Amino acid sequence: MYCDDDLLPGNDFRIYGTWKSFPYLRIFEEDEAESRSLQILRKAAAKEEGTVIDNAVIEASTLSYVRAWRVLGFFKSLEGVHKRLFELQTTWNAYLADFIKLSIHVKKVPPQQVALGNSGRFYTVNDYDFEDEASWNAFLTRWKIPEGFDFDALLTHTQRTLETMAKNPIPPIQQLCLVDLPTELLALVFEHAELSMARLLSLTCRKLNEIGRRFIHRTRNLFLEFPRDAWKRWSDSGLSQDQFLPQVAYESRINALALCDFLLGRQDLLDDVRDLYVSDRWFMSGLLDSFEVSSLDNGQFHIPLYSAFTDVVTASHNLTSLTFTNIVLSLPMVRCICGLSGLSALDLRSGGMSLEGREALMNDGRMILSSNIIDLCIRGPANSIANFWYCVLFCPRLRNFSAQSNYDDDSLPSPPEALWPKCRFFQTLEFLYLKNISHDTIIPFAAWIANAMSLPRLTHVKLHTSSGMPDHEMMLILRALEVAPLRVLSIDGLEEADFALFDSIAQLFPDLVGLTLSRRASDRQRRTRSVKWPGPEWQYASLLAQFTKLRHFGWNNDQLYGSFSTYTLLHFEEGFIDLVDFVRWGEARENEWLEEGDWTPKLFAIHCPTLETFSYTKSFDALYLVRTSDGVIVTKVPPWGARPYHYSEWDPSDFEGRWPRVRPEKRTDELHVS
Repeated sequence: MYCDDDLLPGNDFRIYGTWKSFPYLRIFEEDEAESRSLQILRKAAAKEEGTVIDNAVIEASTLSYVRAWRVLGFFKSLEGVHKRLFELQTTWNAYLADFIKLSIHVKKVPPQQVALGNSGRFYTVNDYDFEDEASWNAFLTRWKIPEGFDFDALLTHTQRTLETMAKNPIPPIQQLCLVDLPTELLALVFEHAELSMARLLSLTCRKLNEIGRRFIHRTRNLFLEFPRDAWKRWSDSGLSQDQFLPQVAYESRINALALCDFLLGRQDLLDDVRDLYVSDRWFMSGLLDSFEVSSLDNGQFHIPLYSAFTDVVTASHNLTSLTFTNIVLSLPMVRCICGLSGLSALDLRSGGMSLEGREALMNDGRMILSSNIIDLCIRGPANSIANFWYCVLFCPRLRNFSAQSNYDDDSLPSPPEALWPKCRFFQTLEFLYLKNISHDTIIPFAAWIANAMSLPRLTHVKLHTSSGMPDHEMMLILRALEVAPLRVLSIDGLEEADFALFDSIAQLFPDLVGLTLSRRASDRQRRTRSVKWPGPEWQYASLLAQFTKLRHFGWNNDQLYGSFSTYTLLHFEEGFIDLVDFVRWGEARENEWLEEGDWTPKLFAIHCPTLETFSYTKSFDALYLVRTSDGVIVTKVPPWGARPYHYSEWDPSDFEGRWPRVRPEKRTDELHVS
């Protein structure tokens, strides 16, 4: 663990000379590590900018921060239970004796009033004078206290610690141990812990190891690794790229096959796996433009690898989530996926599907369907998406479907028309997300949805366009969705966002509880940012009166426009206020802003009585709308981490690229164990 003797004189090397890494076992140890990291970042930034810095100054500053955390840790450790109480008590007695001797030479002076920034408010600062300044400096040196701690701060912490020790002369020792908790609670501890922390916890005893195994081995990665040091090894080898990379590729394949053999020999580990990630990281290296690893062995390089991956997936009987990255799905792999009885989520990233697999899916008589997969996400470049569209054929009971192109300039291809009659999942679909729809594909997408005829359970839809989409084109898809009982709608990428669009949405989907609209400033804009909407805010607010059940509204209107008042013009006539007069200067600053970010949500809430939350594009701009008993509407910004809702349930971000995963309606605890 650690020793509080570090606080004593002569032990600077313990504070500064060592680098404590994760896991942090001592109070404020992580803060100390961040202080040290800051020194490295400052040096790196100075080196990048070509600035000459004084390392001694930076090191002294870092040491001061570290000592500050040590001082706080010293006080906090004394207030609670500490394993080395007697050693601490000795140190405390020595500190207290020195502090009392120092107090004899201290004289309190009248407090000072210090301005709190530019707010016009003041706070009181207590100050002390020393008859002998050398005694104060000697005290700071002996106890390694940084200059940031003045006598008043030390006095406050010392008094607080003495009060705590007086109230609790004998520190309470906790009698309940962690392993005494019920197994269900211990399982929740592991479920919420990071993998590294779960591994540490499972090493403490057999009971926690038994409980933690299911969480430690819950996630497994299978991959064809591209070594991180490959390019360094290449530069040291003296070989050409065409000679070196095949050697590394074969080496990576041997390692991947060895991992598969190991897992196939440990069925107990595979039975614990719930989330499996299979990836080819050679495609992800981004530096192999002139080398195709798939061309090795006359184009057969991946065959033994895919076969081994298929065997591992087949043996993982309890899988609930499966992710493929840069993998070409073969027909045996597709059949393996359909045979997993517990698999509910499938995520396909880049890669594709073999011709044999696509032909088998088009022929209903040759394919086994999966009735368990309810969550499917396909993403990647356009050529990958074109192949992945066939995957919807073996998932007839989807509840959550997302399709997205990875690049803004690479539009999402529409599903081949031959697949439309075979898309049976529309009867069970609840969540739909289509990202990077273009002008060329919006008509096929509208026709594809309209071909479903019935969308009895579809309640959440997000439509994202790669560039500004005119309202009349967006209405093609919205009219196709008219048969769906939509509850939440998000449209990202409107070109016009005219008033008539609000009227049409209200007529098509009268039961909406969530609506998010974002427009583009021009065809060149690809990402969602705050932009000026064409009409005034009050007019848009009046349009929300048509929605009788709406609880959330979000848009990307730039609230900065119209926030400035004409109060500044009076300063040119009456003169500007001197900064010394903080009170008058603060009042003037408040009058220069109309605080549109506050009154605009209230305006929307007046027209839409059911509105509960209001957002400017992103979750950190979300506001509560609270109605008091006398009818007054108050806007509140929730504290960080205490939001009334999960924002992705209203409008999943582009980074997430999907609606939150849905859980199976009926889950069984019965697991297959061989």
